[in-house]
Amino acid sequence: MISLHTDHRYPPVAAHQDLLRFYGVDGQGIRSAVLSYRHRKTREA
Repeated sequence: MISLHTDHRYPPVAAHQDLLRFYGVDGQGIRSAVLSYRHRKTREA
C-alpha cells in the first residue's frame, strides 16, 4: 500500500482536475508515486 499525502499549500481557484494535478494526486502523480516506490523497493532488495 502506498500513501499519498497533500501538503499544506493553499490551493488555487481552479477546476477539479487542475486541483488534483496541483497536489499530485491525478493519474500522472499516482503513476509517478508507484514507479518511485517500485524503484526504491528494487534498490533495497
